Amino acid sequence: METRENEREVRLNALGIRRIAGMLLGAGAGVLILFIGFWRTALIAACAALGWWIGGGCYIPNLLLHAIGKLLSRRGKSA
Repeated sequence: METRENEREVRLNALGIRRIAGMLLGAGAGVLILFIGFWRTALIAACAALGWWIGGGCYIPNLLLHAIGKLLSRRGKSA
């Protein structure tokens, strides 16, 4: 029973770290948009994504694929 509680605690800690990292990345993106503009920030983000892709993160997370699928299915229903 204790191992399940430990696993749950580890997952919650990882989730908290992801949320903090996401918050910091969002704040950084906001600062970049304010100082250098939207399109330059979008270009930097696209280059970073390309570097991530080439550098070994050559998969798209299932959560992102699921979100895109839901978005496209909603769009198909409203058309």
